[in-house]
Amino acid sequence: MKQVDLKFRQRINEKGDYHYWGFVNGTWIEPNNEWGYLFDSEQWTGLYDKTKKEIYVHDVIEYWKGHTSFVVFEGGGFVTKGDIYEIEGCGGSLWQNRKHIEEECKVIGSITDILYLKTKKKRSKTLSKSKKRKTT
Repeated sequence: MKQVDLKFRQRINEKGDYHYWGFVNGTWIEPNNEWGYLFDSEQWTGLYDKTKKEIYVHDVIEYWKGHTSFVVFEGGGFVTKGDIYEIEGCGGSLWQNRKHIEEECKVIGSITDILYLKTKKKRSKTLSKSKKRKTT
């Protein structure tokens, strides 16, 4: 019987680097909490996109003509949320749509990165306003 990896990733810095941990190739890799993770772990779905990139929870996937969706773990499985429901036959479980996912879809980012960048912009604007007030 083929062994399946149980893999997670955690963002570890502002550059968007990840630490991968879990059971990988039969070896246990520990999370390293001393890095001060910025976000929670995101689990690998066991699937790849059309470019052979691993798909994780919170990844944003481009499906068809710019339509996007994001991956969540819900109801005991990996599912997509977003524009995907507009495309007939593609909504729901990633594993039920595995062939379509691996032949037609592409990971274009992560919600974690999008939220981090949005938060960083807000912090930057707040700091700029604060500095202007102090100088005037």
